[in-house]
Amino acid sequence: MDELRKLLKEGKLTFRQYFIVAYELFKEMIKNDNKEIIVLYVLYLATVFFVVSQNPLFGMLTGIVTLVAISRIWLLYKKVIFKIEEREYDNNGNLRKIFALLGFSALIGFILAVMFMHYIFSLGIERLSSTDQISLLSEMRNPIIILVVIMLLIQICILYFIPVYMSRRGGFWESFRYNLYLSKGNKMKVFIPIFVIGALNVGIGQTLGRLGIIGIFLSTVLTVTLNIFKVILLSIIYLNVEYTSEIPEEFSYLIGKEEETYNVVEDKIEE
Repeated sequence: MDELRKLLKEGKLTFRQYFIVAYELFKEMIKNDNKEIIVLYVLYLATVFFVVSQNPLFGMLTGIVTLVAISRIWLLYKKVIFKIEEREYDNNGNLRKIFALLGFSALIGFILAVMFMHYIFSLGIERLSSTDQISLLSEMRNPIIILVVIMLLIQICILYFIPVYMSRRGGFWESFRYNLYLSKGNKMKVFIPIFVIGALNVGIGQTLGRLGIIGIFLSTVLTVTLNIFKVILLSIIYLNVEYTSEIPEEFSYLIGKEEETYNVVEDKIEE
């Protein structure tokens, strides 16, 4: 990891370099550090199995396993960043941060759902139930566009948030502010990969979903692979931006004295 850290500190990388470095780290983790990755595959495949089986007993279990899988994805950011920085992984604060992220996600989902339902009730349930499918899509076009725009704006505001929150010191609000600072002039570095990988996930799901159960399971495997790669890619981009940015004093505590000391010692060794 010494060479990778040195590369990330030398200057801001190109998109091509980001993808190459992320792919190399992805291969290394698959080969030598794959415990978390295997757990993710098992969790997501289990979720698909529960849904496909259509067993009522699996209803609640599906939701629980899905939440666990999402939580493990968030924890993977910390795992990847700590691996790159060669820091000992610990569970300090993990549960608190996971619950905070779940609560934040639930709040955003609730607000968007209320807005959507308000629009539906304003149109009238009877009117919508008697409308044909084409007309219904036309009626729903505006609220769907509004929801997509809102979700896009939220995503733009939290581009660096999860890597920061999961791997650095500080609370929710401090991490959010630090995320906004890192985003200045660096939004497209993260937004483009998120968009590309998201589009690939949708395309894979739409294509393989037509092949029945086998297609669904294959689509899940590919989607999980892309999501794991995305975590590695975004972690690398985040570290590169942080390492090559001048961090204000107000955010220095987020990195922590131990990490600053480590960087100083490492730089002296390199000299």
